[in-house]
Amino acid sequence: MPIFTTSLRPGTGIPSGKHGGIIQVESAKKTDTFITASTTFVDVPGLAVTITPHSSNSKILVSISLSICGDYFASYARIIRARSGQSDVELFTGAAAGSRPVSAICMTGDNSILDSHGQIFLVHRQFIDEPGTDQELTYKIQSSGRPDGGGNASNSSRINYSVPDRDTNSYDARQASEIMVMEVSG
Repeated sequence: MPIFTTSLRPGTGIPSGKHGGIIQVESAKKTDTFITASTTFVDVPGLAVTITPHSSNSKILVSISLSICGDYFASYARIIRARSGQSDVELFTGAAAGSRPVSAICMTGDNSILDSHGQIFLVHRQFIDEPGTDQELTYKIQSSGRPDGGGNASNSSRINYSVPDRDTNSYDARQASEIMVMEVSG
């Protein structure tokens, strides 16, 4: 028997000044593969989710699990909040320091392990976003190859599969990635 509700809150209520119940949850899971050598970020197909907050005071709990690796030492991905008529906002970034990458995901691995042994990183990120709107929002994952790679295929980032991608029952598993957003009452 289904139970319908407009929010989930503790039975004793929410203490004054605290945030509370989950109002809605949206998610997208990607089970196929993706590769890009682009030196600029591009959308990862299948890793975008749309949510319309019930209130401009609501917060959005963003949670991602991303299987990623790179052809030449490094792989890059970022989390974007998009809203119609507004510029995209990159979320969960580090502090700028020279020309260093600041995106939410910058994985660096030993090239021989990535290329020879099929190492894949499973990256988790979870954080609160405060968009301050009740308008429709899209949260999405974007990826790029190495910024200094010139678009060369040997400098690509891969989602959900390894560099050697051997068809064996012992190595190079195919994986899944997910993005989930939850509206939390403010």
